[in-house]
Amino acid sequence: LLAVLPNGGVVFSRVGGGGELDLFYFRVGTGLIELGTDIPAIASRNKTFQVNDTNSKVVFTALNGANEELYFWNPSNGQTTEIATNVNTTVFSEVGASNEVVYNVVANGTAEDAKYYDLDDGTTATLPSTDTSEVLAVINDGSTSWAIVRASGTLMDMLAISLVASPSTQTWLAGGN
Repeated sequence: LLAVLPNGGVVFSRVGGGGELDLFYFRVGTGLIELGTDIPAIASRNKTFQVNDTNSKVVFTALNGANEELYFWNPSNGQTTEIATNVNTTVFSEVGASNEVVYNVVANGTAEDAKYYDLDDGTTATLPSTDTSEVLAVINDGSTSWAIVRASGTLMDMLAISLVASPSTQTWLAGGN
């Protein structure tokens, strides 16, 4: 058992017929559903649960060779949606208060770009858009979720980036307040 969702459904895993790790959703009245089978290319891949949002959408990765690709499944319509494919992703296992998934994509070598995807409207952005970065936390001030990010090359600087359609950035420099 991996998660109990806000709608009363549960997510669990089992080993599939081909030895892959499958994800399943079960809810009384809905029944048992295997996640990701509506996209044939990922149906037989190893899948790993990451997080869920307040609407019980399930975010998971599907292994494609060495790449962990990112998807979400919506229990209200049974559809799987791509978030980040054909790249290696690392999910920061937090979802903002307005259902934003924050994740990292390998940009080159070991450098990663922090990104987000809004599960409600499909908005995407790079955090911050001018630098490779690492997400340290996701927090909420009661009205807006913020990604706390450390930018590359500035190990002592931290950025707070609002997770909205047009992200704004607050910067705290090393030795500053």
